[in-house]
Amino acid sequence: LVYYYQGCASWTWFYPYHYAPFASDLIGCSTLKCGDLNYFQKGTPFQPFQQLMSVLPPASAKEAGIPVAFLELMNQPFSPLIDFYPLDFGLDLNGKRFTWQAVILLPFIDEPRLVRILAPLLKRLDAQSKVRNRRGQELIFGHISDKALYHAVQLAQAAYEK
Repeated sequence: LVYYYQGCASWTWFYPYHYAPFASDLIGCSTLKCGDLNYFQKGTPFQPFQQLMSVLPPASAKEAGIPVAFLELMNQPFSPLIDFYPLDFGLDLNGKRFTWQAVILLPFIDEPRLVRILAPLLKRLDAQSKVRNRRGQELIFGHISDKALYHAVQLAQAAYEK
């Protein structure tokens, strides 16, 4: 909940389950220290190619413009990352009617391993790919008549600068 109320507390923490907790699992959660931002290690966000390698299936990666050397890590049978991209995986329909409604049971990405294995490839990117792989300036577009959006952005900017 810290993420929703106070912003990103950690770029490295993730919820290590495929399913949300039951309400009964939350009994006693008031004693947890996770509301304290010092509980989390902030870390750094992924670079764009790292992010794409952590969320895209191999079939979609080429269209996303991922460099060829990265694509090979998704497809080669002896790749050190091949376990992130299984061809066969579980679908839990859990009472759902359509497969697009299913919980997809994929393995979780091992962030340190992904970062370590991609590091040498990131150094060898051509100039154009290096530009594409950097985090840019965040932009928010809105209509000039939307005063609520303007004030919300001003408040968020002031809170961020504190």
